Amino acid sequence: MRSILLCLLLVMGAGVVAGCAQQPAKKVTSEAGNNLHQAVLSDSKAIFSALIDGADETRLSRRPVACPNGRDRASAGITARDLAKICGLNDALEAFAVYDRDVLSWQAVHRANEPADYQAFLAAEPDNIFRNKAQQALAGRLQQIRAELQASSQCALQEPDWFWISGECPQGVAQGEGIARNTEGNEFRGRVTDGRLVQGKWLENNRIVYDGGFAEGLRHGDGICLHEGAYEPCRYYRNDRVDDVFVQRRLMARHLEYLRTVRGSGGQPGSWSQALSAEEKNMLRNLDRSSGYNSADTGE
Repeated sequence: MRSILLCLLLVMGAGVVAGCAQQPAKKVTSEAGNNLHQAVLSDSKAIFSALIDGADETRLSRRPVACPNGRDRASAGITARDLAKICGLNDALEAFAVYDRDVLSWQAVHRANEPADYQAFLAAEPDNIFRNKAQQALAGRLQQIRAELQASSQCALQEPDWFWISGECPQGVAQGEGIARNTEGNEFRGRVTDGRLVQGKWLENNRIVYDGGFAEGLRHGDGICLHEGAYEPCRYYRNDRVDDVFVQRRLMARHLEYLRTVRGSGGQPGSWSQALSAEEKNMLRNLDRSSGYNSADTGE
């Protein structure tokens, strides 16, 4: 403004001074230094990147901001969220809503900073915008755990990702009874032959969840398993439980889930004791074929 007045005085007194006619009026622009404000105005998808990278949501615009519609403008001193509201940018508002939904579960798992928590997060929330962050954090945490285990390991094991913490170590190879841990936080207590886990207990969170045979560092063969606070006979094949009790229990759970889709979560009084309809029987037959088991041909 000052430069414009100076030009006018010069024009009135001594003619046009070179350069005065080219002085532009100050424009209303977006916040040049705030990526989150820019993302709101230009690309709602970029809001996720800005927030994930730690953009300061409380930061205020330093100047008035023109809305993309060309009609409205927001005053200086507002947050990016307020800018989205004032300009009526629904895509940006939806992006903020998704962030608010996803950030809470991410913050909880990141505070715990344990592999099992990251893995549960990735399995339960495949669409969470922090998924890449979780994968990176998981890889970093596993690398850190591996370094810590290597530092404390007494000798070599043949199994990848397992480290011999306590026990005999003739000629640098784990042998006999001892304790091993893996990078996922699980623990083995039992017998090792020539650096290979053979027979023992598998612990998760310091609780025995399996006691039986092993092969290549995986639960394999007959054993005893923990289920809902009680121990029961079980059988594993390369870390997958395959005994009939477990298979039937899983199949029954799927049957009940399908039935609830037809009869409702609660059903009418007595509905669960009534004979299955033709539709329900056909549903269970199809389910049985897809599961690969032949234990419930009629669903009765």
